[in-house]
Amino acid sequence: LNVGGGGARGDVVTFCHADTSLPVNWDVRVRETLDEEGVEAMAFMFQMSNVGDITGGSGVTTCVDIRCRLFNLPYGDQTLSMRKGTFDWIGGYPNQCLMEDYEIITFLRKRTMLGLGKLKVLTGGPNVMAVCSNRRWAKNGVRYVCTKNAEVVEEYHNFGAKQCYEKYYGRTWEGTEGREEEIDEALK
Repeated sequence: LNVGGGGARGDVVTFCHADTSLPVNWDVRVRETLDEEGVEAMAFMFQMSNVGDITGGSGVTTCVDIRCRLFNLPYGDQTLSMRKGTFDWIGGYPNQCLMEDYEIITFLRKRTMLGLGKLKVLTGGPNVMAVCSNRRWAKNGVRYVCTKNAEVVEEYHNFGAKQCYEKYYGRTWEGTEGREEEIDEALK
């Protein structure tokens, strides 16, 4: 995330999960939103692909909508865009193995509360929806995925990213410290 964001030459950076599709003309929507007075970051509304195929899927999208409207708390699968200057100023994403999108959004929300800029979640119809793959919910069920997500957030707050990652994925996180040259070479 930081390699792409840090190396970006434009004045806006956008981070979209690989299993998320954006609406037509999403880039125009990003530009218009970031041109609004005081807005320095934005996210699209969440939509699950083929939501009708998943028992409880519409409940998930409704809960995400409520979370965003009441608490201004989008997650990474809603695609995050921000001014490049804001990204650089906050130092990019934290160098951690899990919950990096949660952490950067938490920081942006704190800036909003201090009046240093707004984080805006778009609302409305399909032209403001980031459509996320339903594969986790289809494979494991809504109850399991939502419970697991809540557990990960709680464990992250209690134990930090590394321990949370190890419990969630069942393996040790290698980290990136001391591996910068290897990573740079892999990205070429």
